Amino acid sequence: MAAEGMELKNIFYMRTQEHARQQVAALEGARRAVVLGGGLVGFKAAYGLLRRGLAVTLLITSGYPLSMQVDPVAGQMILDELVRHIENRVPIRLPAEMLMRPGFNFGQLL
Repeated sequence: MAAEGMELKNIFYMRTQEHARQQVAALEGARRAVVLGGGLVGFKAAYGLLRRGLAVTLLITSGYPLSMQVDPVAGQMILDELVRHIENRVPIRLPAEMLMRPGFNFGQLL
């Protein structure tokens, strides 16, 4: 992924156990987090951060959550339920591609 601000401290990929360990180690003193991804890993990351008391915003790059697992109709049903149940605690922003445009700075989200 290419966007300005990726070199900032405390931006993590979630591809390995070591990535997860680095993220957890960096949480001390954190108040807010942004999770980019509306798949299973993104949901689990958002849930874990919420459980640790952080305010979380979930950015979904596809038109609906779980786009690799479900079709658009099911994805819209899932999105509707997410909005109904958690939008007041976890803002959901999609499609997040608009945030990936050249010149976007991830530091603006925090």
